[in-house]
Amino acid sequence: MQNVLFLSADLDQCAEALTAAACIFPGQTICFSDLAEVSLANVAIVIADIEGATGTDLKTFKSKLDLHPAIERLGLADFSKRKDLVQAKAIGLSNVVDRRSGVDGLINLLRGRFGKYGLPALDTETPEKTAQAVVAGCALLEDASIAAVLNMALPVEAAMTMHKKIGEALNADGLDALLGAVQSHHSHTFCHSMLVTVYAVAFAEALGLSERQKAFISAGALIHDLGKVRIPLSILDKPGKLDPQEMELIRKHPVFGRELIEQHSEVPSEIIKMMVSHHEYLDGSGYPEGLTADQIGPAVRLITICDIYAALTERRSYKESYSPRQAFSVLVEMKGKIDQQLLKQFRPVIFPADVNVPRRVAR
Repeated sequence: MQNVLFLSADLDQCAEALTAAACIFPGQTICFSDLAEVSLANVAIVIADIEGATGTDLKTFKSKLDLHPAIERLGLADFSKRKDLVQAKAIGLSNVVDRRSGVDGLINLLRGRFGKYGLPALDTETPEKTAQAVVAGCALLEDASIAAVLNMALPVEAAMTMHKKIGEALNADGLDALLGAVQSHHSHTFCHSMLVTVYAVAFAEALGLSERQKAFISAGALIHDLGKVRIPLSILDKPGKLDPQEMELIRKHPVFGRELIEQHSEVPSEIIKMMVSHHEYLDGSGYPEGLTADQIGPAVRLITICDIYAALTERRSYKESYSPRQAFSVLVEMKGKIDQQLLKQFRPVIFPADVNVPRRVAR
C-alpha cells in the first residue's frame, strides 16, 4: 500500500484539511524540519502545507523531492497570498488547494488519486456472495468515514441493509469464508469493523432477531468505531504496540463518535448507543461514561461481545492472535463485565461443531 506524507511547519497548527486527510488516507504527518531524516521509500504522494514554512524548509523539500521524481507533490496554500502561490510553484507542487476552503478540496483530490482506499484486495477464489458482502461493507465504511469528516449525511439506510448481504454470504459460503476475506484487508481499522459486523450479524441471526433489529445491529456494528476518523491512520494502523499517549487518544473514540453523530439527525438512537457505549461494562468499569448494567441495552451488550472477540482473534503484525477458544475463555473470565447469558448464546455461532451444527465453509 502506497502512503501519503503530510508536511506542516507546526504540527500543533496543522490546517484542518491536512489533519482530516491524515485520518482517512494511509501515511504519516511530520514537520518540514524532520523531512531530511525521513525515508520516502513507500511514499506515493507528498502534501505540503506551506503556511509558516521557512525558506530553509522549502529548499530542503525541493532538494529531497527532486531526488524522487515519481512522487507526486501536492500542497495547501492561502490563495489570498501571492507569496504562497509563488512558493508553491517554485517547489514544484503540481496541484494546490486553498487551505482556507475547508477539507472538501483536499479529500476529493486524494480520492481521485487513491480511488477507493477502503476496498479490499480479495483473492480471486473468494466466493461470490462473500466477495459482494465484504466489498459492499468496506465501501460503505469508507463512505461513512468521508461523510463524517465532511459533515455530510451518513449512509445509514444503506448500512441498515448490510445484514441481508452478510446473511446471504453466511448461508451460501459460511462464516469461515467471510472471516478469511475480511482479514485480507490492508487496513486494520477496516478489518476490525468488518469482523465485528460479520460476527454481530451471525449472532443476530442465531438469536432469531427481527429484521428491524438485525438492520440496527448491522449498521451499529459497521460504524461502531466511526469516532476513529478523528485519529490519524498512522496510529490506528500502527504496525507496533501503541504508546500510552496513543492509547489515551484511542480511548477517546466513543466520545469523538458522539460528537460527530450529534450533527446527524438521520442516525437512529439505537445505532448511536452502540457507537458510544460498546466499551461500557456491566459493572461500571468501562468507558466513556462508566455505565452500569441497567443502563446498557441488549444490542450494545451484543456488540461489546463481538468487538472484544474480534479484537482478540484478529491478526496484527506485533502480536499473536488468540485462538477462538482462548478468546472465548477470556470473555468467560470477564464475569461481571459482560453479559454471560448472552455469551453462552454466542458460543454456537463461533463453535457450531460443539452443538452438532455443521460449519459451512466455502467450496
